[in-house]
Amino acid sequence: MEPAHNVRWLQLSDLHIFYSTSWDLMRKSYSELAKVFHPDFIVVTGDYCHFTRNRSYKKALDFLTELAVIFSLEKKDFFFVPGNHDVRDYTWRTEIITTITANKDDPDFYQKYYNSGKKKSDLLNAFEAYDSFVREFYGNSVTDARVSSPSSVMCIPWCNRLNILMLNTALISSGAQERSEMLDIHGVSNLIGSVNTKLPTIVLAHHEINALVSSQKIMLERLLTMLNARVYLCGDKHKTELDYLNKYSITDNRIPCIVCGKSAPETGDNYSDVCIVGYNWKGRETQVAVFRWVNNEPTTPYQFIQSDKWVHSINKPFSFKMYDSDEIQEKPTVTDMVIDAWTDFVSVFEEQDRIIAKELNGTQIINKTNNREEFSAYKIVSSLIRIGVPFKATAIITKTAIDRLLLWNKFKSKTDLLTTKLVRAY
Repeated sequence: MEPAHNVRWLQLSDLHIFYSTSWDLMRKSYSELAKVFHPDFIVVTGDYCHFTRNRSYKKALDFLTELAVIFSLEKKDFFFVPGNHDVRDYTWRTEIITTITANKDDPDFYQKYYNSGKKKSDLLNAFEAYDSFVREFYGNSVTDARVSSPSSVMCIPWCNRLNILMLNTALISSGAQERSEMLDIHGVSNLIGSVNTKLPTIVLAHHEINALVSSQKIMLERLLTMLNARVYLCGDKHKTELDYLNKYSITDNRIPCIVCGKSAPETGDNYSDVCIVGYNWKGRETQVAVFRWVNNEPTTPYQFIQSDKWVHSINKPFSFKMYDSDEIQEKPTVTDMVIDAWTDFVSVFEEQDRIIAKELNGTQIINKTNNREEFSAYKIVSSLIRIGVPFKATAIITKTAIDRLLLWNKFKSKTDLLTTKLVRAY
């Protein structure tokens, strides 16, 4: 069944966090974004530190913990995959990678060096620091594969709405940008039969699929189709782009590959798209919004601004299907449809609340008990609905109240008080 409510999530990538004035400003911008975009979960597609200049995970750990508070999320609603900057060298790793690369036409050759339990020849040894960082973030909040084997292939169901498939595409990365990457393709194939393919699957990876060696790329595309993958989210390039998996499929099984830019600023970086990507799934469609971090005017603070076009690809907003249009599904109940309508109706006024709070400059309303409270269009809407006022009339009355309050605020004297009685009068 299609979800009764919207499902929203944010994608961050390539943090490489460096403490700076710009970084402090961006952290505040995340708090402002939380007022207009409310994700149900957050995904981060790799590179939490920098393999030469910032090898510590502390900054990323502090920021992601802060992000959970900013967006009022539990830590179980975060999903991570490692990137090429999250690997660490160990004895014989370079030689092992050279051997694997020389046999890259065999998609399974890597297996003798994967999860072998041997300190000198196990590809997963390179992710010990990353694994510790992930486990420290989650603490006791989850007990699934995200803490038992953070750098391995895993598929986690989320709220019985969708699957989140996490891939480690940095198995043979050296830290610098690579174009011949590998993952545990055998681990992906082992998921066939254990994943509920009635649910759509979101795929997380650090590298786009074209960065994989060709023998694994071809196989992964087929496996993702079998796992009902609907979108492939990645980073690495520091540029926001749109491409497709199975792009030449004659059966129209193309899966969008969405590359997120860099989600933290770096002084002197004039190359990266500094942004995050927001997703809003409703019904069969998922709308994609790029939130660019910009400062258009000297008097305007740095802020996330939703782009009116898809960066670097097409000149219009982008969406993709979470379900096939011809798939037979259970129809939403009347209750589901009413809840959807109510959610959409109320969400219109969320932005109005933000605007009036800014215009009133912190002024709070004095209520009947002589206490102060924040202005809330939602409370007005709820009150009118409760007494039987139709939706259309409720919208007109609420908007009129907002407009007149803004006018009152413009011409009020210093002694004028904003009371609930005055709001009701409007």
